[in-house]
Amino acid sequence: MMRYFATFTSGCQEIIASRLQNFSNNQLKTEELHDGLVIFSSDLTVNQLSELRFFTNIFGLIKDCGEQKSLEDAAGIIKTSDINCRDFKAFATYLRQGSQPASSAALGNLQNVIAAATGAQPTSFRPDLEFLLWLRDDKRALFGWRLPLAGFKKRSLEAGELRPEVAHIMGLVAALSSKHVVLDPFA
Repeated sequence: MMRYFATFTSGCQEIIASRLQNFSNNQLKTEELHDGLVIFSSDLTVNQLSELRFFTNIFGLIKDCGEQKSLEDAAGIIKTSDINCRDFKAFATYLRQGSQPASSAALGNLQNVIAAATGAQPTSFRPDLEFLLWLRDDKRALFGWRLPLAGFKKRSLEAGELRPEVAHIMGLVAALSSKHVVLDPFA
C-alpha cells in the first residue's frame, strides 16, 4: 500500500472520518486524522484517489520528517534516496508554513536534491510533477508529491460559488443521495 496525506476543510474531521470508514482496509486505511489533514495508506489508483470529492489536495507521502523547528531543518533531512517517483522531466517545488505559502533558502537546496535524484529540472511553468514541503503549525513536517487534480476541481468558480469539496462535505452532512434534488437559493 502506498502512503498519502490529504488536506480538507478545517473543522470537518468527524465527517471525513466517517466517510473514510466506508472503505475497506484493503482499499484505504486511515493512519492519522488531524484538523485539516489525514495520513492514510491506500491501494486505490491515483485516479480513484483524485476523484475523492471531499479532499482539497492529495499528496503521495515521500517522507514524514517528524517534528521540525523550521523548513530549513525539514529540507535538510530529505535525501536523494527518499525520492522514488515516476518518470518526469520538469517539476515545481513549493514550501508551506502553517496555512501560508513560504519562501526560504531551503527551496534551492530541496530543488537540488530532487534534481539530483531524478535528473529532472525545476520549473514554474507547467511542471510534470509538483512537490510540497509542509511545516504544519504543530511543527510536523511532511514532504510529498501532489496527485493530479480531478477535472471538477480545475474549473474556475463563479462569484459566490462554493468550492466543490465544501459542497460535497455539506452534502455528506445533509445525508444527501443521488435521488435528492438540491436547489441553490442564491441562483
